[in-house]
Amino acid sequence: MRRKDCTSLALISLKRKMSRLGKAISQFQESLRAIAIRDGPASRFELHRARLAVWRVVDELKVFGKSEEQVLAFVKCLADDTGVQPCEHGVAGCIAPWCIERYYRVRTRFSRRWTG
Repeated sequence: MRRKDCTSLALISLKRKMSRLGKAISQFQESLRAIAIRDGPASRFELHRARLAVWRVVDELKVFGKSEEQVLAFVKCLADDTGVQPCEHGVAGCIAPWCIERYYRVRTRFSRRWTG
């Protein structure tokens, strides 16, 4: 295989990864916005949806070789960028444990609490 072909394949692979990351980010932000429009705490379904969205973002960032600290900082920035006040809806204490849980594939004390 020629060098040009290898470069093209690498670019195609990177574009696919970036596309998946972009989709994961938008799903995460959509799930937080759905929680934000509620009056009161989020439902179990909404929290579960947000948790799965966090997991998708963590998985995609891990593919890019990001450390746990980088992933956590990025996800928190995404949450801030949505304009959602997570404390009002019971999500603030969940985002960090969800990131750690997925990054290391371990269960945290929040695992059962929010999934029913």
